[in-house]
Amino acid sequence: MKNTRPFFTIVIPTLNEEHYVPNILSDLAAQTSNNFEVVVVDGTSQDATVKKVEQFASLLSISLLLSKKRNLSYQRNRGAVVAQGTYLLFIDADSRIPKGFMQTLYKVLKKRKYLLALPYIDFDTSVTYLHPFVGLINASIDASQMLSRPLVTGGLIIIERNFYHHLGGFTVRKTADKKRFFPEDVDLIARAKKAGVMAKKLPSPSYFFSTRRFKHEGALKVVLKYFISTLDFTNGNITAHVPYEMGGHVYSKQK
Repeated sequence: MKNTRPFFTIVIPTLNEEHYVPNILSDLAAQTSNNFEVVVVDGTSQDATVKKVEQFASLLSISLLLSKKRNLSYQRNRGAVVAQGTYLLFIDADSRIPKGFMQTLYKVLKKRKYLLALPYIDFDTSVTYLHPFVGLINASIDASQMLSRPLVTGGLIIIERNFYHHLGGFTVRKTADKKRFFPEDVDLIARAKKAGVMAKKLPSPSYFFSTRRFKHEGALKVVLKYFISTLDFTNGNITAHVPYEMGGHVYSKQK
């Protein structure tokens, strides 16, 4: 009997992402290979997110899970529980991937068999002021993997499924302030490093990191938040002292 188990499981947590999740799902539907399944875990969105996801039922091998708990780590872990793929891809609802992304990634992982990997980051053409820094940002993330608390942008993380479960998944932080920034991605990469596995920064394929926060809050304000967060992490504080509200509804608010 032919093995129909997917090589990848793509987990996408959502919360009021009706304007963004159709984009990443369209990107996935347009891929040149289909050796993946998609699991969307929705945190009780109050917009049309669920309806938008359901529209892709005939285009993708996709499952929709509803979570009463609105928590990025919890939703990611919930998706991983039902995952069948050899590798897990945790993709943010506002990230984008080019047409040949999955095929290129498959070739890389079949050859190298990395346990943990981070793809090359790019930005969309509407934020030209960030383009000169693309190389520096990727090089900084790559170099930081030598540190005990490596840098990472959580828009897309690739991890071997058994190793993910060995680490215990993402940490679900219990905090009274749900808007305070907890870097679950940094925490996962740091625990992997402690377990003896360093994340591999891939030169290819690349994905488009969302710049909607830059557009909504302003570049200077966001860069300052990231700078303060980096200082906090360097000093051993796992929760950053900056407000960082999650969800697509944040970007529909008036500034």
